[in-house]
Amino acid sequence: MIRRDQIDEETQGFPGSMAAEPRDEMKHPNRLSNITFGIILTGLFLVLVKSAWMQLFQRDYWRGVQVEAQSRVSHGEEKRGRILDRFGQPMAMDREIHRLAIDPDHLSRCFELNDQNQIQPKKLAVDEILEKLAAAGLQFGSDRQSLSEKISADIQHNLEVRRDSEGKRKRYRRVGILAPGAKREDLDQILSEISRELDKWVFPKVETELVRFYPFGPIGSILIGEMVRGGSEGLWGMESHFNSYLRKVKSLVKEQTAPGGKQNGRDREVIPGQQGEDLQTTIDMTLQAELEHLCFENYQRASARSVSAMVVDPFTGETLAMATVPGLQRGQMTEFANQDLVNGNREGMETAYGLMARHHRVSLEPGSVVKPLILARALELGIPLDLPLDVRSKNQRLDGRRRLFRDSSLLKEKTPEGAVVFSSNIGMVLLGVKHMKKSDVESILRRFGFGSKTGIELPGEEFGQLKPLSRWNRFSWESACYGYEMMVTPVQVLRAYMAIANGGYLLEPTLIRKSQDSPAPIILSEKVAGECRRVLGRAVSDGTGRHIVHHVSPEMRELIREGKLQMAGKTGTTKLMDPETGLYSEDKYNSSFVGFAPVDNARFLTVVLVEEPTPENNMYYASKSAAPLGAQILSAAMNLPGFDPFSVAYDDPRESEPLILATHESADNLSSSGSQVEPARDSGQEGEPDRW
Repeated sequence: MIRRDQIDEETQGFPGSMAAEPRDEMKHPNRLSNITFGIILTGLFLVLVKSAWMQLFQRDYWRGVQVEAQSRVSHGEEKRGRILDRFGQPMAMDREIHRLAIDPDHLSRCFELNDQNQIQPKKLAVDEILEKLAAAGLQFGSDRQSLSEKISADIQHNLEVRRDSEGKRKRYRRVGILAPGAKREDLDQILSEISRELDKWVFPKVETELVRFYPFGPIGSILIGEMVRGGSEGLWGMESHFNSYLRKVKSLVKEQTAPGGKQNGRDREVIPGQQGEDLQTTIDMTLQAELEHLCFENYQRASARSVSAMVVDPFTGETLAMATVPGLQRGQMTEFANQDLVNGNREGMETAYGLMARHHRVSLEPGSVVKPLILARALELGIPLDLPLDVRSKNQRLDGRRRLFRDSSLLKEKTPEGAVVFSSNIGMVLLGVKHMKKSDVESILRRFGFGSKTGIELPGEEFGQLKPLSRWNRFSWESACYGYEMMVTPVQVLRAYMAIANGGYLLEPTLIRKSQDSPAPIILSEKVAGECRRVLGRAVSDGTGRHIVHHVSPEMRELIREGKLQMAGKTGTTKLMDPETGLYSEDKYNSSFVGFAPVDNARFLTVVLVEEPTPENNMYYASKSAAPLGAQILSAAMNLPGFDPFSVAYDDPRESEPLILATHESADNLSSSGSQVEPARDSGQEGEPDRW
């Protein structure tokens, strides 16, 4: 009998059937290997098929993918057009700004912490680095000491993070920009020198961008305006009005690079760009700065709500300067808009619009500055300047009617000429109603351009308001004779007076250097315009504007008194309507002045608007607020370099030599020595504003 343990020993623990037939140990592994090999072979076959397909049928597509992967896209360097003054000086331009930053993490590897946990430089200290950068023309974003402390703090923080393996390292700190006039090559050289001394490059790539730059700072901002944030569009002023002309189109440029970043071949322009066009204006920035200064001084002196003034060449219509004080400054538009978002109203934007140039945006009753225009029509009708007018008192009714007309004093010269020279309301009503037709008054005002835009190249110009003749009644007829019952803008008044100054041509005031596209319409004969100029000259020498002689330089004052130089002009004082009562206010006025010089062959013409001057000391009279400013403006204009105020000779032109006139001293009645000039006694008609 065979024992169980013997069977196990002989069969080595396998059952009898397995022990009788030995197992093939390689059978299953070979099957798995075959499957794996088949899969690999199939994959290789598919790869080969795919590669062949790509090479034969998709070659162009994959070549494009490769090119795209090795391409770098950038924008071109096109610039927005410049805004230039009349002499070609840039008032607004694009300027390259080079911004430099530093990497505190890379820089920290050049430092170590000492026992007091303070940073210790291995080679260059932070102050030494900043000193080298300053020598290369870098302007720091803050004072150097403060910047040095911030960079040092960043270095210490990074060293502590690296030591403790906790926290986030600081990798970027802006340093400053390259100063105007400094060379980029000098900065690059210093950066390389610093990196060699540190044996490490610690500066990110210098950022270069174009920003809008205004070389004259805030001067002229009321005209120039500004750009929206990001610099793509104009926000207001000429930047906005001429945006389509100034706008640039950025080109798109591609360059081919090797895998390592090295450039292969030339750049390729994918989308062409376009430079913005330069805009040549008529503005004289020297006069613009002087005008803003004079308006600001008068604004303070008169305690006015606003003071606006404008200077043009009456023979070309070119605007030489324009100012409004207080005026909108760059950055304020955004501040007002944000204010409205917070408050949920439009008060901020309404304030911003009120601070823009007001010469073309505000319509008001012009007052006595209209009287010379009515006189022009009387001259055309053959009415003599010495025609007797039935002015009997300071307060007078006409034809037994209830309406009372007032003058500040009894008219000295009871004639049409005297009514303009001494600004008599009663005299002008008698002239316009007794000796002219209603249609005569309406037609001359419309012929001078009232009720129509002037075409000046600024956004927001108003038409003003002049009622059609069919809506005029006796009240309108009488009121129009001395500047009420109509609404005009200061620039419309200026256009009308240009026609008187230049001999009858109704020109469009312009901000752009250009030739007239078509001949200007002639609205007056030279004879009528000449008589009006003579009367306006008398208004300054004898009438309501005679005080202006005290507000020019001593040299010019003497020339005026000697009759060698003559100014012409007209004052106007108007009451403001109270919106609550619908009646004219007793304490709110606007004062205006329009003047030009010299009287014949005038080179400069100015319009001045003083809104709501203080009633204290009778400052609201135009003879005390607007006229002195107008005289100073004309004086400043005639002191411009290269201008000869005696281009129209008063004697023999071969014997008269040009004189150099001194500029004004201030907006007050001060002589060059600082002593107070005694003002003339006020006996003119502008001593009392127009009343109903």
